[in-house]
Amino acid sequence: MIYAYNGGSRFVAIMSFSGSADNKNNFAHYMETRNFPPEPSTPKQARKFVRDTLSTWNWSALEEVATLLASELVTNSVMHARSWVRVNIYKESEYIRKESEYIRIEVVDAQANTLPKIRNYGLESTTGRGLLLLKSMSKAWGVEVIPQGKVVWFELENDSATEDKTICLKNFSLGCYINLQQYIESLLREFSLIRLSPKKFSSPISDSFMSNFLELRKDSRIILEKINSYIEAAQVGGYETIELCINLPKNTGNIAYQLNNMLDEADSYCKNQYLLTITPSEELISFRKWYFNQIYSQLIKGEYPLAWS
Repeated sequence: MIYAYNGGSRFVAIMSFSGSADNKNNFAHYMETRNFPPEPSTPKQARKFVRDTLSTWNWSALEEVATLLASELVTNSVMHARSWVRVNIYKESEYIRKESEYIRIEVVDAQANTLPKIRNYGLESTTGRGLLLLKSMSKAWGVEVIPQGKVVWFELENDSATEDKTICLKNFSLGCYINLQQYIESLLREFSLIRLSPKKFSSPISDSFMSNFLELRKDSRIILEKINSYIEAAQVGGYETIELCINLPKNTGNIAYQLNNMLDEADSYCKNQYLLTITPSEELISFRKWYFNQIYSQLIKGEYPLAWS
């Protein structure tokens, strides 16, 4: 039986599996596997194996996370299972998504009597962190019981991918979008003026926040450029709302997420009259959250578009 975890609070049985983990060789397009003895040096050897494999595949962006998670699982196997340990690394297989942006790493051992569970440990604890790290750092993970023992696996997504992906912004309000850009430009001007003011001028807004906001706005220029080219044509046509489908680099999803969070904070500064910029209306705040969330959820999480209403 395979148990998979992906965003819930417990393990969920999703499919049956008979045979050994080695049978997956028949399905893997790119796979590396290595056996290790139950020795103290095994976690270090496993880290090197994972790092070298990903480097060979030109997936260096995932090396740090992949080696950390694999090392934690291998360490658990050495400490608790006290058996041989096998590490399998897949780039493309029947068991993961077809896109080459994902990898799957499995740690196999001979202990199946006790399935791993997430436990609450202190922040300074040096043990029991493996599953907590999987939960917070992997795209998906799970536990598989096999005749030889068990498999703990996880999948990672190549977040550094920069290829364009298509997103759709349905019922996109031109009026709200224009008002949002005017609001952001007003914040930019005011932050710039505050930072240029004499040191004796005190502001409750930290310089680091304003600096990060200005830099993040620069990073988001590609989103503006893509959308503005459509907005101008739609205005000429007299449209109030449009269905906007554009191609954006995937990493702009994270930029949208960060900018959305920073605008939440900026809204509070306006509301508390720390800024001269007028507090945005509830409709504009709602539109802004929808707009940036749609970019993030479609690019990063692969979710279907939801129309603005």
